[in-house]
Amino acid sequence: MKRAVVSRALRIQRRIVFGALTTLAASSIIPTVDAATTRSQIAVTAFVPAQTVGQLVQQSSEIRITDVDIARGYVEIPGASQLRVTSNNPAGYIIDFFSRLPIFTSVRISSTGGGADLGPDGGTIIERGRQGRDMPLNLSYRFNLAAQVQPGTYAWPLALNVRPL
Repeated sequence: MKRAVVSRALRIQRRIVFGALTTLAASSIIPTVDAATTRSQIAVTAFVPAQTVGQLVQQSSEIRITDVDIARGYVEIPGASQLRVTSNNPAGYIIDFFSRLPIFTSVRISSTGGGADLGPDGGTIIERGRQGRDMPLNLSYRFNLAAQVQPGTYAWPLALNVRPL
């Protein structure tokens, strides 16, 4: 380290110490005020923004469609998505679903709290009144298959996002 840099740092340090000692000396000179006759109030408010975090614990990476599924017109996949949601919003949170493949005409998404039917473009599910830390959420799916779907293994057809309500 250069000598000039060290000298400058020491000068700054001396000024800080001098300022602190001056403030301390001045505060001890001020006469004492009788606490019984003086009152002050400080109002403190805080705004905590709504935050929601969804952690994907387990997610099916693919969907297998058989001839039987096509003849039936749908495929059911229980417990395909397992999440842990943390939300400080007493109103709840939102789960957005985005379609990644055009292999279904609609999908029924179910959890212990209920279910919702979404179209081929995906949609949104609102989990009202759910607030807490590491809340488990297990989702099951029933995909109503599109007419052109052939038997086979496909990538998981939905992406999801969790956000505050």
